[in-house]
Amino acid sequence: MTDDWESFVNSLVEDNTPIPTKPSRNEKRYPCGECSGTGLYQGARIHQQKRHCFACRGKGYFKTDPRKLQKQREARARKREELKAAAMQANIDTGLLDHFKAYNMLE
Repeated sequence: MTDDWESFVNSLVEDNTPIPTKPSRNEKRYPCGECSGTGLYQGARIHQQKRHCFACRGKGYFKTDPRKLQKQREARARKREELKAAAMQANIDTGLLDHFKAYNMLE
């Protein structure tokens, strides 16, 4: 049994890949636009002790490019509109809207 345990431990030790515990300094960081990179909320807070920024959660930076995030938001909005239009078309095709118009629910 000890041979199995030791072989298991040795298999773990043989793997020399380091375990990342903190973000490396090589990572690209993009400053938060809401707090100007300070990590502190710039507006007034009444009856609140916390001052951290809501957007970056007090870090002062993001790891993702804001332009990339904006493109993703726009793509999601386009997809949402396409799905909404498809759902409306499906309702028109099944006659569901005519049913609602008969009861004066849609005008």
